[in-house]
Amino acid sequence: MHQIAFFNRINNMDKNINKLFSNLEVFEPNTDLYKKILTNVNSKQKAFARRRFFIFLFLFLGSLIALIPVIKLLYLDFLQSGFFQFFLLIFSDSKVVVKYWQSFVLILLESLPIISVIMFFGVVFVLLESIRFLSKDIRFVFSHNN
Repeated sequence: MHQIAFFNRINNMDKNINKLFSNLEVFEPNTDLYKKILTNVNSKQKAFARRRFFIFLFLFLGSLIALIPVIKLLYLDFLQSGFFQFFLLIFSDSKVVVKYWQSFVLILLESLPIISVIMFFGVVFVLLESIRFLSKDIRFVFSHNN
């Protein structure tokens, strides 16, 4: 295709499009259309909020139930690893702890039960996030104009 023909084709298309849209009738939508659209959008938002509310309610209850065994596991792991005994050295023999503080910090880190601590903070994180999302959606679920 020649370069000049390309520009002529664009000009002809613009004229044809203008002719096409000049003959169209003006469509007037129904007067209640806007109201129907808003009610439909509001009902969809309420349904989504209810669904999300119940999902996070189950997450909240599950994490609340899981919190008790995780705390028990964390406590038992702290007792078993000897972390409390090393930690209590700070109060009973603080001069030795200050003198050998680098070794003492390494001993505390080695005796820390990492898996139990991660599990505990994971459950607490899920618990707090589910409370946050529940508080956002609670007004939609219990509103009176359903």
